[in-house]
Amino acid sequence: MVSTSLLSLKKREGQSQQHRSPKKHMKSPTAELLITFYRLLDLLLTCYLNCLHTQLVSGLGD
Repeated sequence: MVSTSLLSLKKREGQSQQHRSPKKHMKSPTAELLITFYRLLDLLLTCYLNCLHTQLVSGLGD
């Protein structure tokens, strides 16, 4: 349940970012670094949640 809601949120975020991107041609390097850092953090969190979810499911299966 949680993973599907996260996926739908990410799809919405991606769409909104695509609409905004043409307006912002100039980005400061710090902003780029923050965005990259945020994406890496988000990826790590997603992987962690997925691992936690699979552990819970396998634990319930036993």
